[in-house]
Amino acid sequence: MKPELQPHLMISKSSPFVLLPGDPGRVLRIKKFLKSSKQIAFNREYRTIIGFYKGVEVTVTSTGIGGPSLAIALHELVKCGGKYFIRVGSCGSLQNYLKIGDLIIPNKVYKDDGTSKLFSKTKFVKPSKRVYDALIQSAKKTSNIRFFTGINRSHDCFYLKNQKKISEEFHKKGFLSEEMEAATLFSMSKYLGVEAGAVLNCVDTFSQKPEEGIKEYALKNKKAMLGEKNEIMVSLEALKKISRGEKK
Repeated sequence: MKPELQPHLMISKSSPFVLLPGDPGRVLRIKKFLKSSKQIAFNREYRTIIGFYKGVEVTVTSTGIGGPSLAIALHELVKCGGKYFIRVGSCGSLQNYLKIGDLIIPNKVYKDDGTSKLFSKTKFVKPSKRVYDALIQSAKKTSNIRFFTGINRSHDCFYLKNQKKISEEFHKKGFLSEEMEAATLFSMSKYLGVEAGAVLNCVDTFSQKPEEGIKEYALKNKKAMLGEKNEIMVSLEALKKISRGEKK
């Protein structure tokens, strides 16, 4: 039976191996790392391309901003054949030693958002061990990359009046980073019976307001763009590693 055309992504087929950047523009930057790549759909915030990395067919779909948008994309990608998902995202730092362009590979995410709680009631959620291990191994083998692993916070809003106070509370608890999608990805992937992990590019320092770092990233800050390049390479190498494990 031919897969149905999905109403939001406007695709009917996906590779089992999927990268999930938030930004549609990042999809085009990932495209440069793939062979025989082509855009197959662009509807709303969801741009999808498909191509090959060292013989592995990879789907790349942007998810937009936040858990609800990602949840729609993940649901439709799974229906189209997606099995292994890596969020290729950006995050804000919660520790002073983290620099712009450093990578965070979360080993646990605090669910401080709304969407992830629809799939489980736990306070924390972990990535798939297989995807997490592949990301760590890939990061270790990629030269000149600074990366850290620890707890990430997923939330729903940047522009709260007490945002600085909230961030300081999680800083004191030792959390590394905060962003808006990983908790939904990890929670929903477990709910759907697929596997997921994340690698996050640090785009602001702990002393900055979130909008300051994001603005610099949008304007192509060199260190942030190098971090993006590094997270793309780590993610693609991880998918290659997972693919080889599947073939055994």
